[in-house]
Amino acid sequence: FPEEVHALRRAEKLMIDRAPALAAFELNRIKVRASQARDFLIYLGSLAHRAGAHLVVTQASAELTSRGYGGFQSTFGAALFFPEFYFQEASKAAVKHNLDVYLILSLTKQESAFRKDIVSTSNAYGLMQIIAPTALETDPSIQLAELFDPEININVGSRYLATLLQRYKGDVMLALAAYNAGPNHADRWKKEAPSGIDADEFIEHISFRETHDYVQNILRNFYWYKKKYKGETYTSFNELLSQTLN
Repeated sequence: FPEEVHALRRAEKLMIDRAPALAAFELNRIKVRASQARDFLIYLGSLAHRAGAHLVVTQASAELTSRGYGGFQSTFGAALFFPEFYFQEASKAAVKHNLDVYLILSLTKQESAFRKDIVSTSNAYGLMQIIAPTALETDPSIQLAELFDPEININVGSRYLATLLQRYKGDVMLALAAYNAGPNHADRWKKEAPSGIDADEFIEHISFRETHDYVQNILRNFYWYKKKYKGETYTSFNELLSQTLN
């Protein structure tokens, strides 16, 4: 794909010229494919990380992970695949809503790959992909355009997540499932699942594949964020989830 080769070369030059935003624009032209070599994907992800092309980073890391690449366990790999973008905004929201900052970042990474201006096909806005009814329910005074402001978006999304955690009495699995599929579906999964089962068993009772993978991916993110930045390791989902409140 010659046009993608040219985009990569332009991005490299723009990074040398200290124009990362323009480099990110070029990198977003490049499609991650299963046919691309591992070393190329590592290089592409690294360049995209430095340029702030967060979607390309996420796509490259997902492809590498699907091949069994374990490089994200290194210091470099963890910084590449689990960045602390918008950490200041997430930290403020974590304190305000009694959440773990890395749970907020884990959800944000899954929802938007840290793209602040994204609008989904279902009209979900910004970093934490908030739809208009949820935004207005959480903050009746909010204007939709404000959801492109990272601090406001993360505050609203974190407040909604905290509300879901209250609804489900601290059950993070149900709160995440409700964030993705809505409380009605989460209520049904809660009712259908046997009482007292472990968190990893509950995931298998989520009948929507998208939500099943969504919850699993956020927990994976959360595990690696905690390991990289806090030096903490966990032997089970239950142990990990006990750390989700601030």
